[in-house]
Amino acid sequence: MIIKASDFGLVKEENSNLTSTDSEVKESLNDSNLAIIGFKNYSVEYETYALTRLIYFVMTGKSNLEKNSDTKLEEFVLKGTDYNINNRFKSIEEMKIYFNQIFNK
Repeated sequence: MIIKASDFGLVKEENSNLTSTDSEVKESLNDSNLAIIGFKNYSVEYETYALTRLIYFVMTGKSNLEKNSDTKLEEFVLKGTDYNINNRFKSIEEMKIYFNQIFNK
């Protein structure tokens, strides 16, 4: 099975005027701290946070992260949604490698 997710629409590319750095925070999969730090400080770790939440939802049908009994999935989710963004996935490729490592143990 192949699942494709696209157009999170929040990444700000340098020298691009396609989106505004004063955008309003929307949707439930975003990190709640995003409203505090603002889009001018947005980074890929906020994208991987939202994608981690989306993957969790696709795999479980649940949006509540606290009621997970699958330890492998919990390990993946905890890394992707870590409060400290420096501990989160730095790219989609890193997410893919990590996911494959824990689910192919």
